[in-house]
Amino acid sequence: MKIFSSVKKAIFLMDLLSSRKIFFLTIFRMNRDILLSLSCK
Repeated sequence: MKIFSSVKKAIFLMDLLSSRKIFFLTIFRMNRDILLSLSCK
């Protein structure tokens, strides 16, 4: 039972990390688009 809970915790952590990575990538892309539009003006 303890092994199962640790596996669930590991999966949860991996989910958290991947969602955070997607979050940062989205913000980075948005910032890059804003910078590009500003430099074009």
